[in-house]
Amino acid sequence: LLARAKGSAEVAQALKLRHAAEKQGERTADNFATWQRSFLEQVAAAWILSCVFVRTLEDRDLLEQRRIAGPGAMDAQRTFLQLAPSLSEREYLLTTFREMTRLPAAAALFAAHNPVWMLAPSAEGAKALLQFFRSANDGGGDEAPALRFGQPDTRFLGDLYQDLNENVRKRYALLQTPDFIERFILDRTLEPAIEKFGLDDADLIDPTCGSGHFLLGAFDRFFDHVRRAKPGMSARQAAAEALDKVYGADINPFAVAIAKFRLTLSFLDKGGYDKLSEAPQLPLHVAVADSLLYNPQHEQGSLFHQDGADAAAWEKRAFDF
Repeated sequence: LLARAKGSAEVAQALKLRHAAEKQGERTADNFATWQRSFLEQVAAAWILSCVFVRTLEDRDLLEQRRIAGPGAMDAQRTFLQLAPSLSEREYLLTTFREMTRLPAAAALFAAHNPVWMLAPSAEGAKALLQFFRSANDGGGDEAPALRFGQPDTRFLGDLYQDLNENVRKRYALLQTPDFIERFILDRTLEPAIEKFGLDDADLIDPTCGSGHFLLGAFDRFFDHVRRAKPGMSARQAAAEALDKVYGADINPFAVAIAKFRLTLSFLDKGGYDKLSEAPQLPLHVAVADSLLYNPQHEQGSLFHQDGADAAAWEKRAFDF
């Protein structure tokens, strides 16, 4: 990505325009070189994460056709390149991601906001990415990749998020919450809230949700409560109602993408969906946002106001997610 940014005058100009727009909108104070490296790291991470998301769906047999690795993936790529010989592995991966946007339950993960649509690696880079996910153990062959992603516990995605990039890990102080702490806190916050306000009026927001550990724990609990309180409701309806009660925000876009994906996998499991194509659009309430910004309901709002400042205009910039 860095080579493409430096080697293409068109790409370099587009990046400079984007940096200027973000600076004007007070979204960054970095100089262009620092901003460019951070931006390219974000795009590169999005390419890796998007491949991991597809691979996880493949290994869970939730897709009709494998595209990246495993039985049938190489055949799918050969067919694609036979039909479009002028295209490369880069376009093949982009087509794979575009297919995901047509599935309601995956659209939120692969739609226009996903950084893979901003900039792509070279054809050689995309080919190396595919080869990485297809690399096999000795004697395994193309249909038995060494990297498998079908395990029931999705905590490995949180590990990936905190280990993906050292600069990002330091910038956001990334560290997954241990299970026992998550259970301890939810026992003393969510459960009393449900008891006090009732299930229908209870929900949860994690304002620094990271890769979604608390969101998943809350979703599990809400689902169990709904199933007990409404025994006539189907598992799929209960999963949708429970997911609609869970909200999260995080300043790190990697974290938000992983949190959404983990919630999606949990929803599919609870709803008993055999294929992703069977699932509807999900009520995923997770946003990339800075939770420490202006809150008009509390006194901390005054800390951000200056004499003569237009609070309404400032708030519009701050919450333009």
